[in-house]
Amino acid sequence: MSGDEVVILGAGFSHAASSSMPLVKKLGDEVLGRLRADGDRSERLAVLLKQLERTLSDSAAAASPGFEAWLARLAEDQPYVSQRENLERRALFSRVSEVMWEVMVERQDQALTPWEEKDPALGPNEWLYDIVSLFHQRRTTVITLNYDNLVEHAAASSFLWGEPTTPWVVGRAVRTDDLFDGLPPFLPPVQAPEVETSVFGPSALRPAPTVPTFSLLKLHGSLSWFWIPTDPSGTTLAAWNVHELGRGLRDEEARRRDLPGREPFLVPPTTSKASYFETMVTRELWRRAYKALKVAKRVVLVGYSLPAADSTFLGLLADTIVGRDVEVLVVNPSPDAVVTELKRLGVENQRDPVKAVGTWVEQEIRRDAKKAVEQLRLLAERSLERFTDAFVTVGWLAPYAPSAPVLLSVGHIEDSDELVLATKPAKEDPDGGQCTLPDLLTRLDGIGRISADVGGKRATVTQLYHSEPSGPGMRGKIHLFTAGRPKAK
Repeated sequence: MSGDEVVILGAGFSHAASSSMPLVKKLGDEVLGRLRADGDRSERLAVLLKQLERTLSDSAAAASPGFEAWLARLAEDQPYVSQRENLERRALFSRVSEVMWEVMVERQDQALTPWEEKDPALGPNEWLYDIVSLFHQRRTTVITLNYDNLVEHAAASSFLWGEPTTPWVVGRAVRTDDLFDGLPPFLPPVQAPEVETSVFGPSALRPAPTVPTFSLLKLHGSLSWFWIPTDPSGTTLAAWNVHELGRGLRDEEARRRDLPGREPFLVPPTTSKASYFETMVTRELWRRAYKALKVAKRVVLVGYSLPAADSTFLGLLADTIVGRDVEVLVVNPSPDAVVTELKRLGVENQRDPVKAVGTWVEQEIRRDAKKAVEQLRLLAERSLERFTDAFVTVGWLAPYAPSAPVLLSVGHIEDSDELVLATKPAKEDPDGGQCTLPDLLTRLDGIGRISADVGGKRATVTQLYHSEPSGPGMRGKIHLFTAGRPKAK
């Protein structure tokens, strides 16, 4: 499905992934509380904060821009006030941006705290890892308007495997920088893996410098991106390499060492984004988003409410998907307003909306699981004689990894259309015990999905990888990839 699908993520996606992540109004409430606690008692600030309090109260009862509209009035010079007051407003806008970053980092830390140290209800939900693995397998273009790093975290911790096409290069696990294709650059740079040794010598096979995966376009910046605000070109914009280095975003000492003089790069949820859009990185990201949407056959809006304040993104949608045969799906707990706004833009080909993100993820898993079963049948029909003794593995690891679970038996059928496979680590039984492809095919009648039992936990097969025997006496390979991480049923 490479190039066919674009998924757009809004604040509702992150909030559904973890209740720790705030929606826009809640973010505004927390910003207001912290600004009041700053100790600044100037009359002008009191008036502006009173305006914020009133607009947040109004937005709770009606579909008003609320927090975004208030920010826009601060960010833009107003002709009806003095230059001094405009400068005061801009100073407050800068402070609001700092507080937004502080709030979001704290909420993200709550969401990503190890399970044993927190309330499991805070997330992230397991479906986050499932959908990110599907993004990887499909090579989806993911456009996000969110600042948080939940998607990057899920990708870095799921051991997604990338198979390069370049000769003499071996695959490796997906890294965070693979998702961005160099925009923005990572600092410190992600270190290349050590050279793999092989029968041809230590330098014959090398890990891939980049591997194919999904594309992540963060159009509003990120909690882990930093720049020098006085730099109009954006050459100082860089992504802080916190995932591979295991650093926290609040490690101020490390950040000053790695990215001296830089401040967080967050494009505020306002109608005024001109100075941010002048940077070369931001312009390129928006152009990539335009290109992806222009050719997409399927667009999914997950937790994105199409706020009127974000007129730039509304214009992007109008210029790319209106007037084309594009399937559009809205995933939102309150979809009516989004569906209506899309129709107003001219988008007609809309599927029935889905209210819960978890329900949508399960639908996507079932969709790909069915395709994997069909692909397995097709493989057997076309080239069964070359795979009768194929070495079959299952799981989320590399096809030739020594610890990848091998298929021991075709298991049993559950829920009338699910085939559960029994497995154990290949190192425990590398050559015996696994069934052959014909054995598996005898159980596929009426089957809609295949699941693998890995160490007492279960994962759904959504993709398969196969290679023919490389020579006489060699065995072919069939590896069944699963969605997400194995979990208790």
